[in-house]
Amino acid sequence: MPRFGIGIFLLAMVCIATAQADAIDAAIQAQLDSGQPEAAWNLAQQHLAEHAGEPDFDFAAGLAALEAGQPQHAVMAFERVLMVQPSHHRARLELARAYFMLGDFTSARREFQAVQTVGPPPNVLRRVDSFLAEIDLREAQGRTSVTGYLELRPGWDSNAASATADSTLVIPALGTVSLGASSLETSDRFLDKNAGITLVRPLDKRRALFADLAYRDRGYVDEHDYSSHSITLSGGLALADGRDRLKLPVQYQSFYLADDEYRRLLTLGAEWSRDLNTHNQLQVFGQIGALRYPEDATQDVNLLLAGSGWNHRYATIPLLASIAGFLGDESAQETGGDPNGRLYYGLRLGMQWSGIPEHTPYASLVWQKSRYDADSPVFLQTRDDRFAELRLGWSWQPEADWTLTAEASAIDNQSNINLYEYTRNQFSVGMRYQFD
Repeated sequence: MPRFGIGIFLLAMVCIATAQADAIDAAIQAQLDSGQPEAAWNLAQQHLAEHAGEPDFDFAAGLAALEAGQPQHAVMAFERVLMVQPSHHRARLELARAYFMLGDFTSARREFQAVQTVGPPPNVLRRVDSFLAEIDLREAQGRTSVTGYLELRPGWDSNAASATADSTLVIPALGTVSLGASSLETSDRFLDKNAGITLVRPLDKRRALFADLAYRDRGYVDEHDYSSHSITLSGGLALADGRDRLKLPVQYQSFYLADDEYRRLLTLGAEWSRDLNTHNQLQVFGQIGALRYPEDATQDVNLLLAGSGWNHRYATIPLLASIAGFLGDESAQETGGDPNGRLYYGLRLGMQWSGIPEHTPYASLVWQKSRYDADSPVFLQTRDDRFAELRLGWSWQPEADWTLTAEASAIDNQSNINLYEYTRNQFSVGMRYQFD
């Protein structure tokens, strides 16, 4: 065939291939225009091997991938377009959008800002500004957050030592024994000084690390021997997936009585909750750990706790109600410490009313039964306690950062050994400042 004829033939083949490519690009766009992005993306995939690298095809394929929820494929397609046509500003805009959908906000910001520099039409510029504002918001949400509080709470306590009101005890080895004034129920005024700080570091949309430091201090005006303070450090991992929440905390606490370290606590816990619907939430929790007493190792116990709860928010009235049951075991660590070990179980009830703007009245009731593991060497019987606490309170939040609270509680602990039987009433008012 003459060279002129060969040239005509090759030119004809190129025209046919170009026409075929244009037809494929038009078919992909037609599927997108008809609201069928999955079909458009399926069509593009069928021709990727033969047409990838052609800017018009890659642009159409990138749009199809983006609309079909495949931003990772869209990124590759738009990047191929820009390698050949760096001034294809529409491809750069869609590439930025693909990075945004992937959560790669650094790359998305870079590409959106590149589009800004070429002076796009006002409607495109408004769209770019909207995306950049959303990136700023999401990045702010992904940064470490720091919140905390400071609180002062003066009050009155009818029984600072949780001591018995009985002036005599019957001890088998000694008979009837009179108790001194320091061992009896004594009332006093107090001032609680509390503070805390919490850090949360998101790892991604579902996971976050958290750390919490809390300081609690109660100082009595006259009964200094019962003044106390504690330092609690906790941290761990929190996970969220749709309606489910899981928190895995590790906690260490040191408790001081009259400035001397009295008790140490170390626990590992798990707290799971599921939102069943807009009005109901299910909770399950568990904890293992150890209580250690530096001055008396016979009180040392290893602890195990498990329970579940349910929260219900009423649809017709502004009331949140909760109920939880729990079962715990504290087993003695040292030989001879069995009288300090116990098995216990109980129930917690709570209510919170939100029908008054800025005001939240609340109430809770706790009941607990404890059975100790062995006879007391002093009283020659196994201790058996029944504990109940009723708490009523009212919170007022006049400003976003300030909360004022008034609270009253009544405790009644019944025991088969009258040394451990007591009642205790407390009343306090408090002011809390919260910051972030």
